[in-house]
Amino acid sequence: SKSSYHLVFGHMIHSSTGAALRMTNADVKGSWTKAEWCPGNGYIVEAQVTDKRRHTLKPNGSSDISTRFLVIQAKPVGDILRREYEADGTEKAPSFAGNEKHFQGYLHKYNKNDAKALNTAPISELIEYNKKLISSGLIPSSATGSLHPKQPNVIEFWADLDPNLSTDFKAGDSIRLKTIGNSTIVESFTVINRLAANTFAAGGSSTLDSWTSNINKTNALADEEEAAEPAAADDDEWA
Repeated sequence: SKSSYHLVFGHMIHSSTGAALRMTNADVKGSWTKAEWCPGNGYIVEAQVTDKRRHTLKPNGSSDISTRFLVIQAKPVGDILRREYEADGTEKAPSFAGNEKHFQGYLHKYNKNDAKALNTAPISELIEYNKKLISSGLIPSSATGSLHPKQPNVIEFWADLDPNLSTDFKAGDSIRLKTIGNSTIVESFTVINRLAANTFAAGGSSTLDSWTSNINKTNALADEEEAAEPAAADDDEWA
């Protein structure tokens, strides 16, 4: 069978293609807590998967984060959004600036700026977090060759192993994930480039397109309708 499965006693993980996931482990020198490792509100990231494996941490101090991970190495695409919350703790939807049209000339031609996210983070923040994991010995040296800077902008994300092991995705797939705090530890993620989009973790979205492409597709339709209706020119519009 090519379906995903988990051999508990042999500690062997197989992907949907039947290939075994590589396994790594690391010791945590100190506590492994959200307060220390996951400060801030978190990120929403869309990325293209480059590789995955299984990873286990062994803390020698207090811990309130999972220690068994499905590791996803992926290259972010588009804007990295900062998660935002209401005063009562409810998460806000991402904010975008709408299309702006600057009309000029008697033919009503215009320059258009597509919708853009208002609250974004630079990829350097994710890179620095990965560097922190590497310098702490939590990402093994055997994995760093496939990450930034050797593979530009490729980031390692850690998702809780048990609820995500059966999620069907592979290298080349696109995912959308939310992180716990300003870290690369995953709260939830979604496979977004497949019509069979029931294979996603709880808390994600089954939307098949990126935030910005959805908005810009809608605006593009409006533009086409507007372009189909020629407008009369005023004398003072001649340039």
